[in-house]
Amino acid sequence: MKKALAWLLARIQKSTGMPTVHIAVPKILLTVLLAELQRKLSSPREINRTLHKYGIWGGSICLVSMARPEDLQKIFPRDHRVEKVADFMEIYGKIAWYLFAGHMPSMEIKIIKLSKGPALKGTIISDPRKETFVKDILSPRGVSPYYVCSGAYEAATAIAFRILKVDNKWWSVWRPLLDKEGLVGFYIWKENPVNEVVEIIEKEEPHFFKDVTLEDSAQYIKSYIGVDILS
Repeated sequence: MKKALAWLLARIQKSTGMPTVHIAVPKILLTVLLAELQRKLSSPREINRTLHKYGIWGGSICLVSMARPEDLQKIFPRDHRVEKVADFMEIYGKIAWYLFAGHMPSMEIKIIKLSKGPALKGTIISDPRKETFVKDILSPRGVSPYYVCSGAYEAATAIAFRILKVDNKWWSVWRPLLDKEGLVGFYIWKENPVNEVVEIIEKEEPHFFKDVTLEDSAQYIKSYIGVDILS
């Protein structure tokens, strides 16, 4: 795991020419964006939905420019063994956070058995001692700047699955954590019934679809990336 993580990070750094993104500029831009959304939208829910949508747009652009198909193929298991997919989820999740925050987060993976196949729950927690471009940004009550990150993860995962030609096998959704700085997301084996998936996600994370619904995610991913996660 550690060797794969270091190898992929080195590959991305070499291809982009930069070790990490500097957080100051995106932090300023996000602050301006939030101020503009507060001016235009009165509902915290609508602001969160818009942040998630913008994150999907931004995440799709970043993933296409940074990820090489051959690199993804080396760390994704062609036999879809769930333990190896969990390794991919951890490597991919940590690398993405490092590139945009400049530090490795902690990440926990939980394998969940469903009726037609597995689901994986990934919880990413930012190091509270470190800066990120969303940390300490002032926002209205009920608004989470981390929706930009959840949208970006959702897009990046959808594109990775398409590049790997496994988007007919897996789909993924991500949201901000409710009580910590970080994200929670799920990889879902596509044969599982959607209603069962929603039930288990809401059991694990009751707030998950409160502001951005599954239908919202499907619509945004379809619109910006052309991937239909629910069919």
